[in-house]
Amino acid sequence: SVAQPRLLRVVADIACDPDSDYNPLPIYTRATDWDKPAQRIAKVPVLDVMAIDNLPSLVPRESSEDFAQQLRPYLEKLLTENSDGNSVWSRAEKTYRRHIAQL
Repeated sequence: SVAQPRLLRVVADIACDPDSDYNPLPIYTRATDWDKPAQRIAKVPVLDVMAIDNLPSLVPRESSEDFAQQLRPYLEKLLTENSDGNSVWSRAEKTYRRHIAQL
């Protein structure tokens, strides 16, 4: 409950999905916007929620490029064959077909 004693004063929710049954923070009722970026949820102690719906789109380009550079070697490994001539995907397909055949 937001009425319980706590040190937390501000929550930033980048999911911004207050209407969803899967909302991870069901403590607020609407997304906020740039004109009014915070919604007061509790007065004592104060608790504000910032849930600007387009905030995730502001992730810097550099972060995306860095993530892609870190992920690329792992994606490339999915395509390469190992010492027995099989790729991860071909081994996954063989496993899938083996299990499907047992149904």
